[in-house]
Amino acid sequence: MSHRQVNSSRHPPSNVWRNMILIPLLLFFSSNVASQECQPSDQLAELLLGNGNVKIIDQDESPFALANSTEQRDMVLWLTNEPIGAVKIEAQGKTPLTVVALPCQAATVELQQALIATRSIVGNSIALSDRSHFMNDLGLSFDQIVQIQHHAFELVGKQQPDALYETIGELATYLASTPKHLSRSVSEKPFHIQTVYYATTRSVETEQQGVFYNGDRDIQTPLHVGKANVSIPRNHQKGQIEQPLLSLKWLKQADSHVLIQSVNELSLDDYWQSLPIESGKGQWQDSVIIYVHGYNVAFQSAIKRTAQMAYDFDFSGVPILFSWPSNASLLDYASDREDAIWSATYFAQFLTQLKGQHPNANIHVVAHSMGNQVLLNGLNELALRNPNKTLFKSIILAAPDVDSQWFTYQIAPRILTLASNWAVYTSENDGALIASEKVNQAKRLGMPVSLAEGVDVIDTSGLNAAPWSIPESHSYYANKLPVIEDLVSHLRGIPPEKRALIEANTQQGNYWQLIEDE
Repeated sequence: MSHRQVNSSRHPPSNVWRNMILIPLLLFFSSNVASQECQPSDQLAELLLGNGNVKIIDQDESPFALANSTEQRDMVLWLTNEPIGAVKIEAQGKTPLTVVALPCQAATVELQQALIATRSIVGNSIALSDRSHFMNDLGLSFDQIVQIQHHAFELVGKQQPDALYETIGELATYLASTPKHLSRSVSEKPFHIQTVYYATTRSVETEQQGVFYNGDRDIQTPLHVGKANVSIPRNHQKGQIEQPLLSLKWLKQADSHVLIQSVNELSLDDYWQSLPIESGKGQWQDSVIIYVHGYNVAFQSAIKRTAQMAYDFDFSGVPILFSWPSNASLLDYASDREDAIWSATYFAQFLTQLKGQHPNANIHVVAHSMGNQVLLNGLNELALRNPNKTLFKSIILAAPDVDSQWFTYQIAPRILTLASNWAVYTSENDGALIASEKVNQAKRLGMPVSLAEGVDVIDTSGLNAAPWSIPESHSYYANKLPVIEDLVSHLRGIPPEKRALIEANTQQGNYWQLIEDE
C-alpha cells in the first residue's frame, strides 16, 4: 500500500507534544517508578523516537539529569510505568531534550505494528508515543487516520472493526484484542473472486490511489489492456453491487462488499495469450461478453459492474470491460459524449484484434446508455471494412442513449449483418433518458418504442418502477431480476417467443413486453 507522507513541519510543537511537563513533575515521576523491568526491541525504540541521537534509560534514571549533563543527546526513551507520553525538557544553553515515556505494559508487538502503520504516513522526523492522538497531536486528516488503521489491521492479519481509534495506544490495544480471521478452506471462503479483463482508452492515473485510470484520453497510448480481480461476497444479492455505508474505506470487507482486489495492466501480447477463451462451459463454451459502460461512470465502478454482471449471469466465459474516458461527473454529459465517439475507432480496433486472435470465439457485446455511442460508431467502422460479414454472436443495446432515428434509418441497415442476434431494451420509466431527450431534443432509442428490421425490442416499462432513483431506473438491465434473466436468455440464443415475454403489435411492427409477475 502506498501512502502520501505528511510534512510534520506544519505541526507546531503544541500539536506534537500532548503534555508539557514541568521539571519538578519529572523528578516526582522518576522517584516513583515501579521496579518492573522493560526491554523494548531496538525496532520499537526506533519507531517511537524517529530520527535523532537516541539514548534508552531505565526507570531508575532521570531524564532531567541527562538534560543537564554534558552528554550530547537529543532524544531519550524513558522506560517507566507512568503514562506521560512525549515531552520536552529545556535546559539553559542546550538543545531541548525530547523524552518519550513508555509504560512497560505498552511495549507490545501490537504497539510496534501500530507505529509502523503510523510512520508510513507521518514519516520519521517526529517522536511518537502510545498516547499520541492521531488528530490533536499529529494533525492527521480523517482519510489519513483511516489509512493508518486499515494498514495496521492488515499487518496483523485481522479483520478491521467498524470503528476508528483516537490514539496509537488505543489502536494497539484493539489490534491485540481483535480475534484473527478464522482459517477456511478454499470452498469456505466468504467471497468469490471474479476476474475481469479490460481494454480502455483512458489515461493511467498516477496520483489518486484506487482510481487506476482517470477521465482523460490517452493520445500517446490510446489502448491499455489488463485484468482485474473483484471479490463478490457469498451472500451477494443478484442485481446489487454491495458497498459500505457512504462508501467509507475502513468499512469495506470482502465478505460483505463487492471490492476490487487487484488491477494489473498487461502488454498486448500477454493479454491475448492470457485470455482463457476455453474456460466457458456448456452454453458459454468459447464465449466472451464485452461490456461497454455509459455516461458518468468511473473506471473502478465499471470494473465492479462487469464483475457483478458476469457473476449474476452465471457466466463461465471471459468477461471483458471496454472502458472509455467518462469524467464520472453528472455535469459532464457533453464532454462524455465527445469522448465516447472519440473512443469508437479504438473499440473497433480492439474487436478486430480479438476476432483475429480468437476467430472461433462466440463474442457477445452489451452496451449501456452512452456506451452505445462507442458501440454503434465502432460497428459502423467495422461494417465498412467487413461488408455482409457476421463477426459476433449477439449484441444488446441496454437503455441506449442514442438518437432513435439515426439508429433506425442510418446505422442499423449498415451493421445488422455483423451479429446473429440483436436486442434493444427500453423503458418509459428511465429517468436518465427522459432528461436526455430534453437536452438533445431528439427521441432516444432507449425510450419506447423504436423498431428496426431484425432487432428484438424488449420494453420493460411494465416492471415496477417505484421507488427507483434515476440511476436505478437507468440501470434496470443489471439490477432488475426479470431483465437480468431475459437478457441472459437472449445471450444464450433463446428466441423471444420462448421467453416470459408478451408480444405487442403496432402499425410499425411487433415488439416484446416484459411484465412483473404478480
